[in-house]
Amino acid sequence: MSAVEERFEAFASAWERGENPDPATAIADAAEHERPALGGMIAAYLSANPRMEVPEEVVAARAADPASEPPLAWPDLLPELRQRSRITRSTLVERLAAALGFPEATEQVEEHVHGLETGGLPAGRVRPAVVAALAAILEVPESLLEAGRRMSRPGAQPAAMAAFSRAERARRAAAPMQEARQAPARNAEIDDLFTGADG
Repeated sequence: MSAVEERFEAFASAWERGENPDPATAIADAAEHERPALGGMIAAYLSANPRMEVPEEVVAARAADPASEPPLAWPDLLPELRQRSRITRSTLVERLAAALGFPEATEQVEEHVHGLETGGLPAGRVRPAVVAALAAILEVPESLLEAGRRMSRPGAQPAAMAAFSRAERARRAAAPMQEARQAPARNAEIDDLFTGADG
């Protein structure tokens, strides 16, 4: 039996015992290459084996819980979670910078958050401390963020994003020296938190 089959059997067995295993957590716990197959198996199983006598309040709570939805890539997931939490990006940036221990570095943190929400920065490079801080701020399980952390948004264009990055670097290089002197120094620790993981 393959690892995917074992994970699926564990999920199905728990479901049949009357437990409420979380599909998002089950998928997030699997290796990256196993997630598509496992997600498909669980979705097909739940479609064929719905719970028949679920209290209405349980259904409503599950429907309102973002963790109950299929995993999304961060460029789709983060803005949606912000909207649900009624948190603006600037508020998220302020809270995230403070949670990471750099409350004065909102500009640098905002740059990284912008990259995560637009797909310009791979979420797989983000370190666990950022995942934990985002989960706490957005009030969602870390497993929900982990499930989408290594997913790519369909139709993403890495070449176009790379070209934009090159153009931005060229623009900065051409900026007046006075502007460069006034710019705040970058904090290498913050860059590492957002780009230092293995991906």
